[in-house]
Amino acid sequence: MMKAMKFGVVALAMVALVGCGGGGGGKVSDDQMIKTLIDQAMAALQAQDIEGMTANYAEDFKSDQGGGKAEMVEFLKGAKEQGFLDGIKVDSSKLVIAVDGAKATAKPINLEGAFGALTIEFNLEKRDGKWLVTYQAQY
Repeated sequence: MMKAMKFGVVALAMVALVGCGGGGGGKVSDDQMIKTLIDQAMAALQAQDIEGMTANYAEDFKSDQGGGKAEMVEFLKGAKEQGFLDGIKVDSSKLVIAVDGAKATAKPINLEGAFGALTIEFNLEKRDGKWLVTYQAQY
């Protein structure tokens, strides 16, 4: 039941995110589009959906750990296989989104799980009307 609920949340967030980038109806703020993207990624992480977690990572994404999107996907797959994503908790209650034109930062996002505790931050860029994660730092 819980996995179905998490999947539903991810699906709802994806629908909302697609709707944000599409133009159409009402205007959605950049802050709200980024918040939706972050919520979607974190829900996917909790559901151990690696593709969902990295769906909005730019192809030229970089991490402070070295490597790009492909390396991040492999790292997360390894963490999943080793059980490090089991029961992961996400706290984005103190999230601050700062938008400066077509660039933004979103931080802090606190994670806790079998790996211990860590904080991640995202840099994002708006490309063709859609926000993408271009950089991730963790500490």
